[in-house]
Amino acid sequence: MSLLLFCYGFVSRKSLLSNLYKYNIIT
Repeated sequence: MSLLLFCYGFVSRKSLLSNLYKYNIIT
């Protein structure tokens, strides 16, 4: 169960970083 939370946190953080990266490229 903790592994699932870890994977979820890793994916959400990775998507957040990619969104910030795309936003920086756009602006």
